[in-house]
Amino acid sequence: MSSELPQFYDFGPFRLDLTDHILLRDGKSVSLTPKALDTLVVLVRNKGRILTKDQLLKTVWPETFVEEATLAQNIFTLRKALGGSEGKQYIQTIPKRGYRFAASVTEVIGGSDDEAPVVQVGAVMDRGDVVDRDTAIGSLAVLPLLNASSDPDAEYISDGITESIVNSLSLLPELQIKACSTVSHYKGRQISPQEAGRELAVDAVLVGRILKFGENLQIKMELVDVTNGWQLWGEEYDQKLSDLYKFQGAVAKDISEKLRLKVTSEEWQRIVKPRAQKGEAYQLYLRGRYCLNLRTRQGYENARDCFEQAIQIDSFFALAYCGLADTYIRYDFYGLIAPRQTIPKARAAAVKAVELDNELPETHTTMAAIKLVYNQDPLGAEREFKLAIRLNPKYSRAHDGYAHCLLEMGRTEESLAECQRALELEPFDLEINEHLGWYYLFARQYDLAITQLLKTLEMGPHVYRARILLGMAYVQKKWFSQAIEEFLRAERLEKTSVLSGFLGHAYAMAGKEEALEILDDLLEQLNHCYVPPYSIALIYTGLGKRDEAFEWLQKAFVEHSHWRGWLRLTPELDSLRSDPRFTELVHHKFKQAD
Repeated sequence: MSSELPQFYDFGPFRLDLTDHILLRDGKSVSLTPKALDTLVVLVRNKGRILTKDQLLKTVWPETFVEEATLAQNIFTLRKALGGSEGKQYIQTIPKRGYRFAASVTEVIGGSDDEAPVVQVGAVMDRGDVVDRDTAIGSLAVLPLLNASSDPDAEYISDGITESIVNSLSLLPELQIKACSTVSHYKGRQISPQEAGRELAVDAVLVGRILKFGENLQIKMELVDVTNGWQLWGEEYDQKLSDLYKFQGAVAKDISEKLRLKVTSEEWQRIVKPRAQKGEAYQLYLRGRYCLNLRTRQGYENARDCFEQAIQIDSFFALAYCGLADTYIRYDFYGLIAPRQTIPKARAAAVKAVELDNELPETHTTMAAIKLVYNQDPLGAEREFKLAIRLNPKYSRAHDGYAHCLLEMGRTEESLAECQRALELEPFDLEINEHLGWYYLFARQYDLAITQLLKTLEMGPHVYRARILLGMAYVQKKWFSQAIEEFLRAERLEKTSVLSGFLGHAYAMAGKEEALEILDDLLEQLNHCYVPPYSIALIYTGLGKRDEAFEWLQKAFVEHSHWRGWLRLTPELDSLRSDPRFTELVHHKFKQAD
């Protein structure tokens, strides 16, 4: 922030102009005596703080003795000028103590109005005050922390800290926290905390900004009451990057103490417990999660590298092992590496994560995914998902994964309920929205699938898998031209052998020769890189060549990839389900121990 002093203070319809020493209302001058205006300047500059009568008298009349009645008359004059009874909302009387300017204020610093940078500042409560709102704070939103550094590489730090704070605060039993996906669209927007809080229907909003200076961070945090714009709590942290892994626990502790939340000692331990022991490892973990959330092939490869490096630095970092396992699971859908190379690594990472910390919902959610996807053990996966949810009922990833588990178990109504619960927790999360479309597709409710996937793509046009799923739904509706166009749009985002399989299947169903061209290309690629057998089986299915389709489906089963679970549910193989070979293949293989 600039070191210049503010030239204007804006509040409500008013502007306090310090350059011309005048108060304006909607651009028109408000008549005030010089001392009344001086009193207003002192109050506004100390917004939110309680100023005693003695402090005000000595500041406004530094060289003259005046009676308290003179100050009282000035306060009366100011309130009248600010709107009579409405003026009391701006200037509060604190019985037996003094006065406080209670409104939210915007400081305007710099040159002209059009050029001036604007910083929104909530009214600040005195540190000794209790939370004096009519009702307790029961809900809170953490707006994306602003990366105020000139270093764009610090973006992963601001995003990571935001997510970490949300995860820590979500463990507080008496506080409802808005999910990261819900507040993510506020990133980069110029909006006051009060306005954002009203839109999000929460009691308070946590805002912050990060400045990075080499290996040091300055983090300013502010908790703003949405009802009146007062700052309930604020703190400035001077943090070394090497100690960043302790930060979110400290913030959660400070906020819970300020709001006087009831927290058991066991809950405290979970909230403030550092997730890593070494700062460099934690930074790599944050970067890895940032890359993973990009949901691109390059993002997954970068995420893998970050998690592996984090583990090399801190071999006791459970969340880094979770991140590594989660990354390998996603590899399958992109067909990046043969599953025989990734599955053992994913399993080992998940097992290690649980061994290191079995009280984290993340470790059990990752283990559940391994049991469901690779071990084909839905009952074991269900136990892990339930444990994760018990550890943190607000953890959306556990509910989302459990929905998939229940779908594979044939418990469709329960699956839909879990998927909807995940969406309640993370209504704007692109992956969870995509997964609801996935659910409808597997449930053969194609119109609902299309509606949901179009909604997802409206929020995130870059979501690769949502475009593939939408193309699949169009194929089932026999809207082949729309399906092909959707797959081609996905190809512009990311060209993979998995996508080629779905595109080739759509061409085959439409009776187009391009299907054979894609099939020949995939078979040729087998000579120099990995191609998922399922992709080839899918094209043969569309061409009506059952023998070849079953040959490649058998290979998909043998390599134990996640496609084994997929093909039990997906509609593009419905034409094969009446064939005894399909029943034999599925049931025989799934009864085998891995």
